[in-house]
Amino acid sequence: MRCFITFRPVNALRLPLVLWMFALVLLCTPLQAQVRVSGAVVHKDEPLAEVTIKVIKDGTVLRTMLADRKGRFETDIPLGKSYTLLFVRPFMLPVAIDVNTEHDSDEEVLYDVPLKMRMYNRYAGMSEAKARKSIGKISRTGTGEETFTFTPYAKVIEELKPLYAESERREALGEDPVASETFTIDLTEDGEASIVESTESAPLKSEVEKATPSDAEANEAPDRIGRSADRFEVVEQAKGLEREHLKESKNRSGFANQRSHQEGEAYIEASKELRRELKVEDDTRDHEIAEARIQKQAEQDQLLVKTASGPSPFRHNPISTLVKHSIDDGTFVYDERLLVEDDGVRCEYRKAVYNWLLFDVTYYSKDDKEISEEEFDEVKRTFGI
Repeated sequence: MRCFITFRPVNALRLPLVLWMFALVLLCTPLQAQVRVSGAVVHKDEPLAEVTIKVIKDGTVLRTMLADRKGRFETDIPLGKSYTLLFVRPFMLPVAIDVNTEHDSDEEVLYDVPLKMRMYNRYAGMSEAKARKSIGKISRTGTGEETFTFTPYAKVIEELKPLYAESERREALGEDPVASETFTIDLTEDGEASIVESTESAPLKSEVEKATPSDAEANEAPDRIGRSADRFEVVEQAKGLEREHLKESKNRSGFANQRSHQEGEAYIEASKELRRELKVEDDTRDHEIAEARIQKQAEQDQLLVKTASGPSPFRHNPISTLVKHSIDDGTFVYDERLLVEDDGVRCEYRKAVYNWLLFDVTYYSKDDKEISEEEFDEVKRTFGI
């Protein structure tokens, strides 16, 4: 059991009796076992301020808090709860994770779960609904201090990878992000911009106003950073940033648009040229492997001819042939593939390492069926890789 108490030197004789009784009640009240989710929100590994974190259950927002100016956040969730944490920010794609604190222990323990949430800009044509899928889940997976940990959803991350890659590409081209579906920009009569909630989020807001939290939810531990953050100041800063962004967009000339188009065309041509070079390298490597196998086979045949008078110590019985070996070391996934032909039948062995947040998830498969790491390594050793 952990207990954090801060002592401040005071004159004990000046404390009223009521304060002494209140302090005694606090010290005698047992702590409630809970899971603390804390960390930081970043964009390109830089702290991201003005991020709103919503605690959602069954489509209803139970609680809303703000990350501080350095992107840090913290919230305590009692045991036996199932929520979804939704991270939203104007002009950015949302990020969601599931939280399940089911635990059969009644110990007064605080479980810490650190998170590093990465957000991406939203551009025209990008679906916010797809980005709202939970990328992982905080649940009971171990014991001791590591009882509750974050486990990523590999399939969801695989679906979102092209969306995030497109966001990074369009940001590198200097495109202007668009407002998210949760936030829109309205122009006032004097031409200034203001951020308002969109009509799409209005039903959710009305549900919050009608919702009456239970006693258990009312007694949940307070969100320290969420309560201490100055919401009005943060919102005003966001409005100022959006006004500046809108003015800059209006002042940009057609030359900037033409330059972005030229840079996009150059990027596409460079990508095509890179793919052509990689194709030539793959063909050359495959040709060299095939030539090496032919040479080895010729040497074995010559040795068989020399030892024809006696029992041959070699037996030529080719089992399988490596058709192609490729490696794709991308931003989000390391992908290694081996295409093997066995008696005219081809099969593909694959090793995929997903790099997400603080975790690396590795999968081995044969024709999309999961296999063990030993079986994959054995195939590589067979062909001398």
